[in-house]
Amino acid sequence: MSVAMLWAFYGFRYAARPGNQQIIPPTAVYLQNLKHPAEVAVIRFAERRHLLPESYLYGLTDVAIISQQGRPAYLFGKLYPNGRWFYFPAAFVIKSTLGFLLLLLLAVAAKGIWQGKTLRETLFIALPAAIFFAAAINSKLDIGLRHILPVYPFLIVLAAAAAWSLARQSKRWACVVAFLLMFHVGSSLRAYPNYLPYSNELFGGPLNTRKVLADSNVGWAGGMKATEKYIEQHHVSQCWFAYDGPAIPAYYHIGCAPLPTLFSGLLRRPQQIVPQHIQGPLFIGSQAMTGFDYGPADLNPYQQFAALHPSAVLQGEILVFDGEFDVPRICGLSHFVAANALAAGGHYGRGCFRGQERDGCLSRIPAGARVTGFPLRQRKAA
Repeated sequence: MSVAMLWAFYGFRYAARPGNQQIIPPTAVYLQNLKHPAEVAVIRFAERRHLLPESYLYGLTDVAIISQQGRPAYLFGKLYPNGRWFYFPAAFVIKSTLGFLLLLLLAVAAKGIWQGKTLRETLFIALPAAIFFAAAINSKLDIGLRHILPVYPFLIVLAAAAAWSLARQSKRWACVVAFLLMFHVGSSLRAYPNYLPYSNELFGGPLNTRKVLADSNVGWAGGMKATEKYIEQHHVSQCWFAYDGPAIPAYYHIGCAPLPTLFSGLLRRPQQIVPQHIQGPLFIGSQAMTGFDYGPADLNPYQQFAALHPSAVLQGEILVFDGEFDVPRICGLSHFVAANALAAGGHYGRGCFRGQERDGCLSRIPAGARVTGFPLRQRKAA
């Protein structure tokens, strides 16, 4: 059924491109970037016999390459250059309800599910989750809990079996199980409607998840509608917005002036030069605050806001800062993004700063400071 559905999504067509056009580079060539011969052999076997759509195999190869090479990982407020083995176990603990985690721990005490005929059924449920967790721990693609979502159905059934086994032993255990179930439900209802940035009470709840996790663990444009509503309710006429993602603020009727981010450069959006001194409110997406695209500490142009207390946190994802701010690094980044866009369009002469660095923000950036996060070829072009 899964294979049939997969082919259906690709229109039951093997070729990645219509009209017999070849994808560049071909999957067979792209596979050479994989390090493990076993992975190469499996994907190449499926590719030669057209067992799965070419686009799917190409994407599978891409994910396997990234999993081996790694991407930056943000956990407990620290930015790591690549994945860490403890990322997914930590993310699992942070983003699961305490009621569910405690019910899962009760599986150890539920002797009834580890004896006799039930043991085989318990292992049938527990082993797939354990194997998947082991694979995830060895991966360096540590950017979201969504990558280990398949473990949840198995663990939920395991926790339910343990809860039922203990509840049948005594009324005391039945009361404990009932309390944990109500705690689980209450935590979920309390988080409404901030389910994407959910974290349990030990980590401060949805509004504080951004302090320990990033990326899809916190939000994918989930705060846009909340930002639109905030601007309308507070009668904001002038504002600045830094959102590091593909979502377009104008689509949500957010008329703030854009602050530069990685996606400003990648998507070549119009970027005005940001003055070195600006006045709020500033709306800053939590992803921009992490330094995920630039690097930790001084490499991150938005680092200065990490120590400030926001006026509001919208949908757990967008931070609001009121007041006046000196933003020399953001100013410098805006020059870079604007010049990069001009250079990409062939307007090399217009990309010059024409002496503005003497009086503007660029002169205030410490020597040796670097702007990172853009693909190397774009940095060379700029």
